[in-house]
Amino acid sequence: MTALGNTLYLGLLCFAVSFVIGCLVALMLNGIKKGQGVFRTIWYLPAVASSVATSQIFNILLEYDGGVLNNMITQAGGTPIYWQYSYGWMVFWIVFYSTWLGLGNSTLVWLAALQSQDSSVLEASRLDGCNKAQTFFYISIPQMMPLITYMIINGFIGAINIYETVLFISDGGPMGQTQVLVYKIMRAGFWDNDFG
Repeated sequence: MTALGNTLYLGLLCFAVSFVIGCLVALMLNGIKKGQGVFRTIWYLPAVASSVATSQIFNILLEYDGGVLNNMITQAGGTPIYWQYSYGWMVFWIVFYSTWLGLGNSTLVWLAALQSQDSSVLEASRLDGCNKAQTFFYISIPQMMPLITYMIINGFIGAINIYETVLFISDGGPMGQTQVLVYKIMRAGFWDNDFG
């Protein structure tokens, strides 16, 4: 039950953060006219990077002795943090890393949704006196609902299948507090040889 709760909590938290930040980045990229392709490529790079390699680099940042973040904290006069021994910090870093990895896909789908809107309806809303927030929430969102529904369904499936991030960042720790269902199944089957 703990693994099920962690799966829902971590997966849906990762999805929600990626969904909102992806929307904000897509709104920013949609406003850029020059070099839009370059900026799209930069935002999409984490999605094509190897999660094994990037997570190892990420773990180097989080090491207690000699880790980049702890060195910066020490230089500023603080005390180093045992990142891997804190449930709160592990949840934060799992969400941060998952968001960083999934931001490219989320941003591109949001950008496609923003650019598929009927421009005549947007122009009519501006002529009728709608501000940007009203146009977005009352005109754009209803037009983008098919793609938003697609993102929500895909996001929920991804939330239930969260595994790699937990394996590479926290390894289910501290003390098994960040174990998720897929991680627990893999650990039972391949580490503990409990195939039943």
